[in-house]
Amino acid sequence: MKAKKWNPQERSVTRWLARQFKGGCKRIVLQSRVDDVVRDVGEWSLDSMREVPLVAESITDAMNGAEPVRLEPMLFGLFSFEEESVGHIAVAFVLRRGPL
Repeated sequence: MKAKKWNPQERSVTRWLARQFKGGCKRIVLQSRVDDVVRDVGEWSLDSMREVPLVAESITDAMNGAEPVRLEPMLFGLFSFEEESVGHIAVAFVLRRGPL
């Protein structure tokens, strides 16, 4: 079986998710912002460290699939939450430049 070649964006998301899980994160929310419009892109739960690479791949796919024909950069926010928490415990921003 051939080893998967990760892109730098997915590797960064994986590392961030691993740190969040170790810090007590149980839920991740991804939002996009274009101009002044913020929208929810997806939400994932983290129940074990083994899920981190799969969730990172899903998040990266969601970012790359969000409005793929846009020529302008898109800003994404990753928010981590503890179980049943309303306020986020950490946030990371990812800028996707131009079309895929």
